[in-house]
Amino acid sequence: MKITTLGEDGLPPLREVIAAHGLSARKSLGQNFILDLNLTRRIAREAGIAGANVYEVGPGPGGLTRALFAEGAVRAAEWLSTRTGCYDFQDIYTQI
Repeated sequence: MKITTLGEDGLPPLREVIAAHGLSARKSLGQNFILDLNLTRRIAREAGIAGANVYEVGPGPGGLTRALFAEGAVRAAEWLSTRTGCYDFQDIYTQI
């Protein structure tokens, strides 16, 4: 599946990212993809990460990563999984 639309932030909707890469959360591993952008923004805002380097483990489709950059994180590094492949979110989210 090719990503065809962009949101107001210039990035593709999370549901399209998930579909395009064939991702799915595995409940047996305790994984959850947070798709509620209001929730991810609140988490990032409450973390107070402006100007900080952030290390996000298991970023999934990148919903929280987007919010971290929007709140002023300087750089976000993530764990790369053989299941999800090697996605370089840094290149995508520095556009925010």
